[in-house]
Amino acid sequence: MTPKKKAPQKKLNPSEDLRLDKMNLDLELEKQASLYFQYSEEYAKEKGLVDQARLQLDLQRAEVGLGARENPKDYGFKLTADAIVDLVANDSEVKNLNEIYISHRERFVMLERLLSAFEMKAKALDKLTQLYLSGYFQQNTKKPVRKRA
Repeated sequence: MTPKKKAPQKKLNPSEDLRLDKMNLDLELEKQASLYFQYSEEYAKEKGLVDQARLQLDLQRAEVGLGARENPKDYGFKLTADAIVDLVANDSEVKNLNEIYISHRERFVMLERLLSAFEMKAKALDKLTQLYLSGYFQQNTKKPVRKRA
């Protein structure tokens, strides 16, 4: 028996996915839950990558600091606590892992903001549906009479 393949997900496009077509509220309501779920999945994946990157960064910092403390003579100068902090901060692998962490963190924060935007879109859909049900979008053949103040 062949394992089931996951249906390919469409590439996420926030500017398109957050757009709201008030003349097709039924379609918008159908899409909303699945879009929110797709972005939630990406958010969860990115959260895992942030945690993993942070762990790798912390481990590398500890390894460099421990290496300096175990072999202080390798450095040719007195290793104070401040000197060890500087050694750790200037380690090329620490710098690389820090960039990776920051990159994942930026994407994570962006996905967090997008989820908030989808929640706002859901509220807007609710309000637009209420307006639709009240007849707001119906073609009005009469022009409203405005009272003069």
